[in-house]
Amino acid sequence: MELTELLKEKEKILVGIGREWKNRTEGCAALLKLLEGKDFFIITSNDDGTVISSGLDREKITWPNAESGEYENWESYMNWIQGTLNRELLVLELGENYSNPALMRWPFEKTVYINQKAVLVRVNAKYAQIPEEIHGKAFSVPENSVDFIVAAAQLC
Repeated sequence: MELTELLKEKEKILVGIGREWKNRTEGCAALLKLLEGKDFFIITSNDDGTVISSGLDREKITWPNAESGEYENWESYMNWIQGTLNRELLVLELGENYSNPALMRWPFEKTVYINQKAVLVRVNAKYAQIPEEIHGKAFSVPENSVDFIVAAAQLC
């Protein structure tokens, strides 16, 4: 299934943005276009400011605070994710590696496993593997996630 079809069909969009996006502002502009008018939340492991200064609503983003080590807007994220249970949910993991799998990778897999209406699209040039437990509900895209999102936005 094409990403643009999933974006139209799903009620909520959870986006995880990882290290492939560090200093890649063109990806954020494309993502902004794809998420327009959608109920979304973004979690990023990047602390370089690329995502939070992208023009996306900062209230819908959680990111690491380099000074405190805590995540900004974490409570908002937790409240939003609770509202996705048994809803049409697209989990879009973009460029996350294994440096902290307990932040995105494993929770995203668990969310898709539990929610029968959820689909995971994992896009990563090196780490696009999908666990057996969610095969059929997950798609692996082994390419650079920024380039993938830029190309998808050009199709809209």
